[in-house]
Amino acid sequence: MNSSDHELAVRAKNLSKMYRVYNKPYDMLWEVIAGNHRYKEFWGLKNISFDVRKGGVTGIIGRNGSGKSTLLKIIAGTLDKTSGNVEVNGKVSAILELGTGFNPEYTGRQNIFMGGLCLGMSREEIEQKTEWIIEFSELRPVIDQLFRTYSTGMQARLTFATAVSVDPDILIIDEALSVGDDKFQRKCFTQFQEMRNKGKTILFVSHDINSVNHLCDEAILLENGHVIKQGEPRQVTRFYHKLLFGEELNTKQADIHGGSKKIAGDDNTVLQEHHNDLSETEKLKQLVLQKLDVSNINSSSDGFRYGNKKAEIIDYGIFDCHSKRINIVKTGQKYRIFFRVLFHEDLDELTFGCRIQNTRGVDIFAANSFYHKAAVPPAKKGDVLECSFDIAMHLAPGDFFLTFGVRKIDLYYFYDRRVDTFHFKVAAENCIDPVCLVNLNETVSVKTLPL
Repeated sequence: MNSSDHELAVRAKNLSKMYRVYNKPYDMLWEVIAGNHRYKEFWGLKNISFDVRKGGVTGIIGRNGSGKSTLLKIIAGTLDKTSGNVEVNGKVSAILELGTGFNPEYTGRQNIFMGGLCLGMSREEIEQKTEWIIEFSELRPVIDQLFRTYSTGMQARLTFATAVSVDPDILIIDEALSVGDDKFQRKCFTQFQEMRNKGKTILFVSHDINSVNHLCDEAILLENGHVIKQGEPRQVTRFYHKLLFGEELNTKQADIHGGSKKIAGDDNTVLQEHHNDLSETEKLKQLVLQKLDVSNINSSSDGFRYGNKKAEIIDYGIFDCHSKRINIVKTGQKYRIFFRVLFHEDLDELTFGCRIQNTRGVDIFAANSFYHKAAVPPAKKGDVLECSFDIAMHLAPGDFFLTFGVRKIDLYYFYDRRVDTFHFKVAAENCIDPVCLVNLNETVSVKTLPL
């Protein structure tokens, strides 16, 4: 990133954190006495570098143990780094764990003072903001009860309300909102927007890809203590999904940082066998396409793709009522979404799915054969199965993207998944508010009531 220093909220340069892991508690004492290291090194972060711009929302995502919480604690100043540098420009308020700085034996009101002091506020500032905190948290009826009697959702409300009352330049949140109810989460996201409008910076960890896509200006993906992708949220969350569900990116099988798959045995032999497999696969695919006799088959390489290729999505699109392929549809009309899968191995217990997202990467619709209890026949090598979804297009006008996937019901990785591979537009002849995502075919009437 080529931002000047005054535009940055956070800058990390070759930042690392090493934890000492002891097999037994007394190994620490023996180490002091004998002077020999008796610990194993575990690197929570390893030489990571990135910049975070002021005035935006940055999502930090990654699998459990990837280093997310370690990174946020170092930025917040509650954990020392092992090496490297991190620069933080502005006042920081952090929610790193539920109830951080709160005493379970104090009341909610007392904990507002405790938490406020931990966040650097004076007693006068806390007194001025106490009513706002109580009002925002919606905990007035229980504010004088002990904090330990609060549910996790109530604790999240009071923790968040206290943290944002500081009016920080940088707000850090580590998954604390995931325990809140939907209404309070919506309230928090509205607060995020207000803070962003004021030029504040927000860093937050979330496993909710929709939230990252919708709320964030940028995303950072961590894996094994390394930053493996940073940039536009939709691109980063695509890669994260591949990390979760793409068998080829399993860290036991692949060198993520080198980007090359490591295969045991004679490399030349394996590569030659792999080349032969690809040739046979391509021959089978061409033969099948000829038999299908489809002149305008969709063979676009658009979008993002992953899978172990035991099955391959070879065609997809949208049919109108005349079985004509189209990419511009009208809201309120009926269509058929379809995709065809060629099988390179005998496979059974299959599920087929599709998903529609808008340009922000927010899921609008999803369906699969398993949830609909649709019968899916077992597939033999060389078979082609077609899955279709007959829908009424109730999306509002705009641009949307289709994702297709096929996998075994009880497996978490895909045989083939094509993300955002088909771009289509929804048009409308009638007037629909441009902020809408869906068309509910509403009618509007206004009348004067008799008095």
